[in-house]
Amino acid sequence: MCYATEQAEKLNKIEIRNWNGDKRPKLNGWAPGNYISRCFICDEQFIGDKGAIHCADCAYGTKEHP
Repeated sequence: MCYATEQAEKLNKIEIRNWNGDKRPKLNGWAPGNYISRCFICDEQFIGDKGAIHCADCAYGTKEHP
């Protein structure tokens, strides 16, 4: 199996909350962008800036954490 096919299969298995990304302004480790990342707080994948370390909901404090 070629690398591109493997990556496409992985993407099909990823559950991403918002494929359109979040357009809120940069704040607390969040910035809008076009990269798939994993939030350091909630461990969910999101689409944001290449350097974003938190999803927008965690950065803005709008998500409840266990």
